[in-house]
Amino acid sequence: MNPQTGADALLQSLKQNGVDYLFVNAGSDFAPVIESYAKHAEFPELIPKTIIVPHESVAVAMAHGYYLATGKPQALECRS
Repeated sequence: MNPQTGADALLQSLKQNGVDYLFVNAGSDFAPVIESYAKHAEFPELIPKTIIVPHESVAVAMAHGYYLATGKPQALECRS
């Protein structure tokens, strides 16, 4: 699936570089990423799975913990 937006390119690039999960604390700037996830509904293997986390610090800790357990870097998106 060719990326059509910046969010598509970001998510596909994360997956291609070994990121299995995107830990998110979504804010108002997260709409493009949500739209990209909706477009990828038929091809979920092309993008990281989402884990919604209610607090930024917890999201960072979860991504770090996953890295410590697997050695694979993960990503997060937090509102500021």
